[in-house]
Amino acid sequence: MSPTPAALQRNITLTYLSLALKEAMFILPVLVAFYQLRGVSLADFFLIQALFRLVMAFLQLPLSYWADFSQRRRQIQLGAGAWLLGVLLLWWGHGFWVVLTAELLFGISIALWYSNSECLVFESLKARGQTKQHLKVLGRQRTLGSAFATVAMGIGGWLFTQDADLPITLTALFSALALLFTLGLVEAPRAMQAKPKNPWRDFVTTFRYMGHGHPEILWLSLWPGITAATGACLFWSLQPIATQGGMSFSALGVWLFGYYVVRTLFAASMSTLTN
Repeated sequence: MSPTPAALQRNITLTYLSLALKEAMFILPVLVAFYQLRGVSLADFFLIQALFRLVMAFLQLPLSYWADFSQRRRQIQLGAGAWLLGVLLLWWGHGFWVVLTAELLFGISIALWYSNSECLVFESLKARGQTKQHLKVLGRQRTLGSAFATVAMGIGGWLFTQDADLPITLTALFSALALLFTLGLVEAPRAMQAKPKNPWRDFVTTFRYMGHGHPEILWLSLWPGITAATGACLFWSLQPIATQGGMSFSALGVWLFGYYVVRTLFAASMSTLTN
């Protein structure tokens, strides 16, 4: 039974809200200090972040490939569940291995959640005959997510000064709400590819095609991850440098609030800048 136009429109709204709630990471502006309270040194912090990026990068392509043969909403729900489980581990756990496990769950979550969400939104728009609205809808989605992140950045540092567990508690609450919103998604109609007899061999063949026949596709897939990883090193280095220099956690949150305001403005202009 095909989903109704109202259900397809609800897909777009629920995707907006679930990703925006996920972006409300109140713990982010004080993550280095919070991890140190959880028994993770600064050196271990960067090691964990490197492993997180590796997992996210290496799983992005195979999980996106696998999604072509399965339900996207299930992949999104698995991603939201993995994210919530990672946050809960940080909330309750302590020590290097607990934090590493949580970060690896975050990497798996992002690989499952983001690309499938974008595909589901596009397929929902296509079924409604509105594919020309895709960039505008995607821009609105990014704007809302960035706005939630901006608010979380602005108050996360202050919350940490009141109670060190308060930012992660609120992050867990928002992550749980995000998972609940994904449960309302429906599968948009699309032409499902026939599942190959040997999926891994087919994936390797596809990857070789990208690497040798059309390397520009491979670089379009890998370059965002490379630039994000480089920027992340600078971003995470800022927190200990700023606090050691005398900046309070509240002031650091306000500074990051300004940075995210700029991100939100660019996200709001994405459709116009692209056109």
